[in-house]
Amino acid sequence: MRPWLASALLALLAQPMIAAAADVRWAPVRQELVDQLNADLKPGELTADIGIYFPSNLDPQFASRLRIEDLVLEFAMAKRVFRAAGVELKLLWIKTGRVDPQYLEIQANDMSGTTPGGQYVNMYEDNVRETSVLSAEARSAFESIVEKSPANARTVYLVVLQDIFMSFFEKLDERTWELRTITTGGLSFPG
Repeated sequence: MRPWLASALLALLAQPMIAAAADVRWAPVRQELVDQLNADLKPGELTADIGIYFPSNLDPQFASRLRIEDLVLEFAMAKRVFRAAGVELKLLWIKTGRVDPQYLEIQANDMSGTTPGGQYVNMYEDNVRETSVLSAEARSAFESIVEKSPANARTVYLVVLQDIFMSFFEKLDERTWELRTITTGGLSFPG
C-alpha cells in the first residue's frame, strides 16, 4: 500500500461541523467498481465503512497522476492488508464534485505555540502530551467537503487533495530541533 493512501484515509472527527458541505454538489460515480470491490465481503466480519471523495477540478498535471482507477487499485491492496488484520473494508461510494480550489493546497496543522517532543519518552507517550492541532484552513476544507450524515462518526472518508503541507520538528542533535514541512495528498484524523 502506498504511503499517500494511508495518509489520505480521512476519518471523520466526532465533533459538530460549523459549515455545511452544501458548497459541493457530490455525485456518485463508478458504481460498477464499488460493486466489484465489495463482492468479496463476508457477512459478520468486522467491517470499516469507507467513502471516497474525488474532486472533479483537480489540476490536470495532478489528475494525470491519479485517476479513479488508480485509487481503486490502491483500495484493493489496502483491503488485503486490512483483511490480514481481521478487518474488512467496505466501499460505500465514490463521489465526485467541484471543490473550492483553495482547498486543493492547504496547511494541515497549526504549529503556533507548538514545541518539539520531549527526549525522555517514546513518540506515542509524547503525542499524548503534545497533540497535533488541525489548522483552521484544514478544518474549513474538511467541513466544506465532507457531507453531514448520521453515519459520520463511524465512516472513514478518503478525500483526494493535491498538496497537504504537514509540519513537524526533526531532532538534529541532542539540543537542536528544526521545523520541517512535507507534502502529502491527504489528511488522517483519529476517529
